[in-house]
Amino acid sequence: MLKMDNKGDKMMNADESRHSNNSSLNSSFKDSKVHTMPVGNDSQTKMETEPVEEKGLEPVSLKYYKMETMTVDNGFQPQTGTDPVENNVEPASPSGQGSISSLPVSIGTEPGDIIINTGDKRFCCHKRMLVQHSQFFRAMFDSGMRESLSGEIHLENTSSDVFRHLLDYFYTGQLDLTPCIVQEMTQLSHHLQVGVVLNQCCDLLVSMVEDDLCLSLMRLSNMLMLPEVYNTSRRHALWHFPHVCQTEDFTLAPRAQIIDYLQDPHLNIDSEVDVFRAAAVWFCAQEQACGVTDVGEFFGKVVNFHLMTDDDVALVEDLPEVGKSRKLTEFVASLRQKDVLTALSSKDPSRVRTSPRNSYILCVGGHQCNPAYCESTCLTTLGDKKLNCPMGVLGFEPETCAVEHVASLSDCFPPMALDSGYRVCAIGHLVYVVGGEASLGRTGGWLKTMWCLDSLRWTWHEVGTLKTLRRHHGLCAHGSTLFLIGGIGRFRIRLDSVESFDTVTKEWEALPDLLYQETSPAATVHRDCIYVFKNYVQVLDLSTLTWTYLQLTGPIPGLPLYAHPHPDPAATNAIFISCFNSESLWLVNLDRLESQQVTKFQKEGGGGVLCQGLFYHFQLNDARLIGSNTLVEGYRIDSGQREVKATLCKAMLTSNFVTVPRFPRYTPSSKKHFC
Repeated sequence: MLKMDNKGDKMMNADESRHSNNSSLNSSFKDSKVHTMPVGNDSQTKMETEPVEEKGLEPVSLKYYKMETMTVDNGFQPQTGTDPVENNVEPASPSGQGSISSLPVSIGTEPGDIIINTGDKRFCCHKRMLVQHSQFFRAMFDSGMRESLSGEIHLENTSSDVFRHLLDYFYTGQLDLTPCIVQEMTQLSHHLQVGVVLNQCCDLLVSMVEDDLCLSLMRLSNMLMLPEVYNTSRRHALWHFPHVCQTEDFTLAPRAQIIDYLQDPHLNIDSEVDVFRAAAVWFCAQEQACGVTDVGEFFGKVVNFHLMTDDDVALVEDLPEVGKSRKLTEFVASLRQKDVLTALSSKDPSRVRTSPRNSYILCVGGHQCNPAYCESTCLTTLGDKKLNCPMGVLGFEPETCAVEHVASLSDCFPPMALDSGYRVCAIGHLVYVVGGEASLGRTGGWLKTMWCLDSLRWTWHEVGTLKTLRRHHGLCAHGSTLFLIGGIGRFRIRLDSVESFDTVTKEWEALPDLLYQETSPAATVHRDCIYVFKNYVQVLDLSTLTWTYLQLTGPIPGLPLYAHPHPDPAATNAIFISCFNSESLWLVNLDRLESQQVTKFQKEGGGGVLCQGLFYHFQLNDARLIGSNTLVEGYRIDSGQREVKATLCKAMLTSNFVTVPRFPRYTPSSKKHFC
């Protein structure tokens, strides 16, 4: 059990409290892993004994808190001198309507002066303790409400076990918070306006957001107006839509939430067929209880029929879910009639889907000048690798060309030289930072721990430890697997080794060595093969695990740093190559084994990235003066046109670019009623 300083309570404003009950959300939490949450500062006396659980007896913390039997102003006097825990005795109420539980008291021998009745149990407490921690009780006692004057307060629909945990915090400064009770504790602390406990509940809920809980957490956080929990759970539900729609949490969701969810333009889908399939799964599971009388009206609200093709309609007819419901079968059959499909398509033709995939550019190791702490310290030079400015993760919005600081590197990494040799790679919304050396030389420190940045929450977490120390290596991903290729190892030895790391199972595997040692190569996966570009073009077939060497008709001048498969790999068997400190963008045609320069930018760049059909090229400033401007240019893959996208002021985006999904900031709304 962990300790907290209950003097650090931050009370919520009474006007912000809105109490509502939703017991249907409880079941999702029962089998969750238990966590013990620290709250506040470590200033309480250390407890030596864990709570004792006995049937009919409230668990209490012993030692260091004097046990007092409480005098209850109802004609019943508990037996003095009896320790209700050590003797396994719980004083019984003469009324037979529950029990009165004694709690550890740290306010001397003062008897309790108020009873809290939760229905099945009655707790004898001290007004001073309730007022100190709960704004709800403070307002009740200050206003002289009838309940406070009667000597007994009834808390309807409140779990006695959860309330006992909250009282433990009031009296001992310790909060034993677990996933099994966190939802009820969230509602209780919100209703009683215990701010510090509510904050800890929100932290735990955010950490619990998963495929089979995110929709339930959306309902809870919207009901209680908890912005961080709501934003995190909704973003997760949108990005992981293919998995969320297969969970029981999805099929049990209320109709209003399903409509709101499936209408969201940022759903991670391939086509409207995916939305239709999900809606059909929910409809078949809830047909009797959902109250949907007009099937066409319901599906017209969640599916953008004006975005569907004739082939999509044919795919819908073959969905196995369609045959499970007579109403659904009849509705799908009616889609063959042009007038029906036209009517559905014209309901709201303005609705669109904006794919969140690879829509936001991140630079891991960039810097944006902030006058508050930068001023004249932002000068860096490439030659001596000196770095006098804080580096972080910068986000670049392609539509607006705005730059923002989204995460810090100092939370996970030591101060690093400008070119520390770490590499980054994105798998969906997860950005992995692998390898590197904080500063070169004998005083340097290898970056052994691999870190992952969750771009949905902007939080870091460890994912593993390097099996082979390396820097300036190649890094790419295929599915959930990372591939580490070549680079420089300890004692500056050039490496030819190749390793894979499964980000799900956390398992390492040694793969066949490179044909030629390479440092800082450009690596990518294309058509189930790893392509490595530097002095040579080496290809690893992932099905046979054999290396081959490609001889191009023309070399690629410069130092290849980034490799990007053509955005339409099925139609074009080619890879774009961006070189360090170069103005050129190259295209390698793998069918003809030839390379060609497709465009020449105005300025030399430190690399680039392919994002939604446009290749972005970021200028590499000669003097690395952060205060100078950085030119951002773009090359359109479909038209072959080059254009200037933006001029960034006081921002440096040098290398280590990746693309991640982008979602708006979601906030709960009282206008949405999901329950």
